[in-house]
This record gives sequence, C-alpha cells and structure tokens, in this order.
Amino acid sequence: MSQLSRANRWALKSVVNKLLPDIRTSKCMVFRAPLPDGGVSDIKLCRGTDTKKAYYHGLMSCGSIWTCPICAAKVSERRRQELKSALQVAKDKDLR
Repeated sequence: MSQLSRANRWALKSVVNKLLPDIRTSKCMVFRAPLPDGGVSDIKLCRGTDTKKAYYHGLMSCGSIWTCPICAAKVSERRRQELKSALQVAKDKDLR
C-alpha cells in the first residue's frame, strides 16, 4: 500500500508542476539545492537507516503542506511522531 501511495503522491506532484509552474512547489524535488557558498549540492541516492526507504539528498524541498503532496506527507509524518512523543510524555507524567 505504501508504494501505491508514494506513486500517487508523485503523480499528483507532476500535475501540480504543470498547473502551477511558477510557484516553489513546482521546483520541489526537481532542482538541486543551493549551497551557502553559492554553488549547488550534489544529488545522492540514500537509504534510511531505520526505515530502509530510499530518498534523494541534495534536491530542493518546498516544505509546503498545502500545495505539495510530497512535502505534505513528510511534514505530516514528522508532526505525527512529535504528537505521539508529546502524548507519551503527558501519559508518563499522569497528565490528562
């Protein structure tokens, strides 16, 4: 199921790229990320140590949860993990 969901997000992203070519989202995961010294970063294919999922390193990321299906999934997953941790801390402190 996750592979199908991932494929659907990338399909939606290609539609966003065509419909909204001038916004930052259309450049997300397409262009190389700028470096502080003025150059651009190298693109690397990496694999997560915990999840074992492949990802690209060195590409621009827009971070938009409203217009980018790729970034929306990443941000919502991070927020889900943060909320899960916060709820566990509250439970450990016997808070309600």
